[in-house]
Amino acid sequence: MIINFFEDCITLVCYNDQISLKLIDIMRDNEIIIPEELSLVSFDDSDLAFASEVKLATVIHPKEKLGIEAANLMLKMTADKEKVFKVKMMPGLVVRNSTGPVTG
Repeated sequence: MIINFFEDCITLVCYNDQISLKLIDIMRDNEIIIPEELSLVSFDDSDLAFASEVKLATVIHPKEKLGIEAANLMLKMTADKEKVFKVKMMPGLVVRNSTGPVTG
């Protein structure tokens, strides 16, 4: 069972909010309390981050800025097809009640 993989963990980082919500259900079914026994962090900051009684701490992607940068990069790539372009963006972190000091 998947719960056995998390036996010694105190924090899990999930690929996205959807996976985090499924994990919350699995933990609830196994009587593991978030965040008292396990902290949970996700990516996306989608509407799903608020869809459970446990509000997800999440790494946010600046979606509007990503779109603008992607459009600008496409324009640059059409002007200079030989150049390699790199873009770095700093993500943000929104702390909610899915994280905390693990006591159990």
